[in-house]
Formats: sequence, structure tokens, C-alpha cells
Amino acid sequence: MELKFNNTFKKASFKERSAMDRKFYEEKYLVTDYKRLLLIDRAFIKALVAKYNLPRGFLLDLGCGTGWYSNLFGELGFKVVSIDYSKAGIFRAKKTYGDKIYWVVGDALNIPFHSKQKFNVIFCCDFPPYNLIDSPKEAIEITKKFFEMLNKNGIFIFIWSSKLTGKRIKDDVIIEYNTSQVKEIFANVGEIIGDIYTTNKPLFPLLGKQAISKFITKLTTFGVKVHQKNVRIICGVKKNN
Repeated sequence: MELKFNNTFKKASFKERSAMDRKFYEEKYLVTDYKRLLLIDRAFIKALVAKYNLPRGFLLDLGCGTGWYSNLFGELGFKVVSIDYSKAGIFRAKKTYGDKIYWVVGDALNIPFHSKQKFNVIFCCDFPPYNLIDSPKEAIEITKKFFEMLNKNGIFIFIWSSKLTGKRIKDDVIIEYNTSQVKEIFANVGEIIGDIYTTNKPLFPLLGKQAISKFITKLTTFGVKVHQKNVRIICGVKKNN
């Protein structure tokens, strides 16, 4: 089950692409889910919290799917609000994790919350709208919407799985963002914390927050060129006003 960057998708508007994407995930979550490893992902989330000193309080999980990361943040004491436009995904999340998290079925680009609701942290991991655009420059406008929902000094965490080519590969919907493109997106809306890093999730149980570092970035950037396997881009951005 894959969403392809075919001629229909290429000619479609952002609204039409969004509808295709919604249909894809709704059908996916009705029958299956992504494979997860608790040891690795729990260490991954703990490392993010430590690396960026994420302030406890309200956290918004964009495109939460079936709630895996939402639950891990909840374990660490965050007050999590999770949104996804897949009813099947949210149904699975509620069934699995219960009501300790506030689950919302809706479009994260048109948040159905009160206009004054603000968050200390917004977590954005492989969020589909960043794929539905034609150019990474369009991602700046998407990002500005989310920063309006951050408190002053709130932190936006952007995570993307990529081969760092800076473009789509063949007919794949995925945009393989590189770190320069990510810098262009977020330097326009806030203060990038430290640097833009690349890493691999299996490193986190062993290295903790040290898996997010310039040294690991050099290693994994070289590795993706050799092995052509995805790395994780991680970018933390602070809102200053």
C-alpha cells in the first residue's frame, strides 16, 4: 500500500493531494500500522526532551496517527493533545491508550481548537503536508501556521526521515529534504536551537541525547551517501516572540 507521485498526483492541487493522502491513511489504519520498537522509541523521545530541555506542559502532536509518540510523551508528564485526520487512526489510539491524551480528529492545518489555545511544544514527525507541496519553500507558509500556536519561547520539533537528496526519488511522494532546505524553512520563523542534526534511531538506547550531535551528524550524513538508507533529520526551533 503506497501513495505514488504519479501524473494524477502531480497535476493535483494541494487540496486534492490532501484528500488523496487522507484516503491513503484511513485505509492503512483500518488494516495495519507502522512497526515500532518500544526500547528504541522510548529512548528517542527521552533524548529529545533532554536535548532540547522541552518545557513540560501542553504538547501538540501533529499527525499523531495511532498515537505511538503521543503516548510516550504522556509517559514523561506532558499534557498531550494529538490530532490526525484519520478517524481509524484516532480510534486505534483511543482504544490502545485511553483518555489520558486528548485525541482530535481533524485537519492540523485548520486546527479545530479555540484560537487562544497555545502550546509549549509542537511535535512534528514525518507530517504528511510537508510532502504534499511542490517545493520546500512552500513549507515555510505551512510552518508559520504552527508557530502561531506556540507560546513565547515554545519549541517546535521537526523530524524527517530522508536520504538527504533534496528532491523526490522516482515516483515516491516523499520529499527527501536535506539539512540546507530544513534550515531555509525554519530560519524564517524562529531560532534554530544548536544545529540541524541527522541521526539513526537505533543509536538512542546506547547514546541517549548524544545521538543528537554534530559528530553523529557527520557520521550519518556520510553513511547515507554510502548505503542510501534513510537517516533522521532533527531540528528544534524556538519561538522568540
